[in-house]
Amino acid sequence: MLEKLSVDFVRKIFHILTNGNAKIKFHTICMQNRDREKAANRPVEFGLKLLGYNVWYRLPGIRNIPVGREIGKTYLTRKYLRLPVEDLSSEILENPSVVCDITDSLFLPVLEKKRFYQQVEHRLSCPGFAKIRFGLEKPCMKIDAIYKELSRIFQKQLSPQIELEMAAENFMPNRYIIRLLDIAAYHEITIHFVVDSSYPKEFYSKILKRNHICWDTLMVSCEEKKNKQEIVKGLGLEKYGVVSADFNHFIRPLHKLGGRSIYYRAPMQLMRDVWHPKLSEEFRDQYDAVCGAKVFSGKKRPSFAYELGYLCAGPFLYSLIPFLGEEDTVYYAASDSPFTRLAQAGCTTNGYIKLGSPVINLIDTGIDPEGFKNFVQRIQAHNPESRLRIVSLEKTAGINLEPLSCVFTGMDNELTRGILDFCQDFASCTHRSTISVSDGRALYTWGYGNICKLVHSDEGAFHAQATAV
Repeated sequence: MLEKLSVDFVRKIFHILTNGNAKIKFHTICMQNRDREKAANRPVEFGLKLLGYNVWYRLPGIRNIPVGREIGKTYLTRKYLRLPVEDLSSEILENPSVVCDITDSLFLPVLEKKRFYQQVEHRLSCPGFAKIRFGLEKPCMKIDAIYKELSRIFQKQLSPQIELEMAAENFMPNRYIIRLLDIAAYHEITIHFVVDSSYPKEFYSKILKRNHICWDTLMVSCEEKKNKQEIVKGLGLEKYGVVSADFNHFIRPLHKLGGRSIYYRAPMQLMRDVWHPKLSEEFRDQYDAVCGAKVFSGKKRPSFAYELGYLCAGPFLYSLIPFLGEEDTVYYAASDSPFTRLAQAGCTTNGYIKLGSPVINLIDTGIDPEGFKNFVQRIQAHNPESRLRIVSLEKTAGINLEPLSCVFTGMDNELTRGILDFCQDFASCTHRSTISVSDGRALYTWGYGNICKLVHSDEGAFHAQATAV
């Protein structure tokens, strides 16, 4: 029966079913990426699943329920499977030009606007600033005009300089999209950047140059006095690719005008589409932004062990860092362990050291109870005049650390790599913001079962390498 349908008719039906809304579009892309031959070899199965997406993701009451997607319980990277960037680039190379929306695709914010303006308010010591600043944000209004109005409202001179400096630090470059555009530039595709923003063109130009990104034109709504969609229409392009995370207000209308759409669902949105444990609101925003950008950007397809280390164990160990920086503290851990790099503190298991301090803190990491007893005796023997204060890391954390023993013993695997990468990325992207132990424990608890399974599974699965794409 399918063979009797015309090719044009099938294409129209396929387009309708795959472009109903942003979620349908993204999950269809992921389904195709998981099995590139499914549509051709199993068209009925593919079609039924596509119909299921259209039913589920169109119904207001249920479309936002993240069934089968839970942090620490589901292999999320497998579900959110983007194309390798080299494969995606083929869609751009079919066009002489590409239009890229800077927001949520080329650059990813650590904090969304409301939270970001709260940070600016704190820096300016100006109570009430955040709410009014958010209300004044308009894509065609320049930042100088906004601050002129703010100065009038608060009856004091306010300058946009601090906000612009903080905004530049709030953006994370998206290496997946940057690589995609590098390929386009190498093949002499004309690159047009557009953005709805009150910030000046020079602001974005500096960030682009700092990240060594090539472009042909850069246009900002506040200077062009029209939104990004209208800017693209004014370019007079006949055949072009469109890269954006804005499906409703950019991808869809430009596709109707002949643009070849490349929908990039924002990584932070992907994080919001999954079940979380209960986290503090401020930390969750930072966590979603950093984890989304690093794990679900599309740059890597990490193993489940790496994902669990990054999303669950990494935040937990990072939350313990404030307890790790005391002076005269010795950790019972291998000197070459991943923990040593994380804590940047003294780690040893031999005990043959003399500190000469009146009080020595000995941290029991729980990796070897009998060995720790001998370790304490050796420390006391070499420091007879010192008082030893023993602290159990496991009791401090309030949860079993046995599955994380590899972090303290020097074992290198995907779990420890995920942990270390999270700690490095979170510290860098958030300027060393802290994580409460309750937030860290909540994430570790959610991933605990799968971490245990992977740690006690066969060595090949646990040591699987993350593959770059």
